[in-house]
Amino acid sequence: MLSLVLEKLRRPTDACTRVRPARDVLTAERDGVAVLLDLKRAVYFSLDEVGTTAWREIEHGASAELVAARICEEYEAPHDAVLADMKRFIGTLRRERLVVAA
Repeated sequence: MLSLVLEKLRRPTDACTRVRPARDVLTAERDGVAVLLDLKRAVYFSLDEVGTTAWREIEHGASAELVAARICEEYEAPHDAVLADMKRFIGTLRRERLVVAA
């Protein structure tokens, strides 16, 4: 049973699942980069420029597909690679309890 739960946590996020920031997460942005502060656990996470762009979309309840489209538009990157990256990124945010289903 535990291995099944762990396997689910390792899987990338579904491309259509919309997420939003968890209630106890605050965001501060400066010079194009964001810092996420989880008030509940008193830990913080920093994002680079692309991560910050993705986070801005997540703040509006975006899915991995919508985030990938925005990243591709802004950075002229290949959609398939960006979508795979965004699924992993959102999966990591979920595991860290920084986002929840929208």
